[in-house]
Amino acid sequence: MSHNDEQQFLERVRSRLDESVAEMDPLSLQRLRSMRREALQAGAAAPRWSGAWFVPAGAMGAVLLLSLVFALWQPVADIPLSAADMELLAAGDNLELYENIEFYQWLPAVEPASDLPADA
Repeated sequence: MSHNDEQQFLERVRSRLDESVAEMDPLSLQRLRSMRREALQAGAAAPRWSGAWFVPAGAMGAVLLLSLVFALWQPVADIPLSAADMELLAAGDNLELYENIEFYQWLPAVEPASDLPADA
């Protein structure tokens, strides 16, 4: 439907409604007017809920989120490294030994190697 067709349609509807109102009896018109007045007064008296509460709720949510982030965020502690640690990290050649350090610490606690049979 084009804009011109819509305008023509609306004009026809408006004129037909105006004609039907003109043909109504005065008692019905009076009742319709009083119902219209009552509906308008009830609409004006009723509280209107707007979306204005979204702004404070959004601000409260943002404050809560920021407080949680700051409360839970903990900076990484600086671990002091000694010169021996730095030397070990810089060398990089015997890192496999240090990866299995628990095994090498456990090994002497078992039996000494001299007690093993010669054929083993």
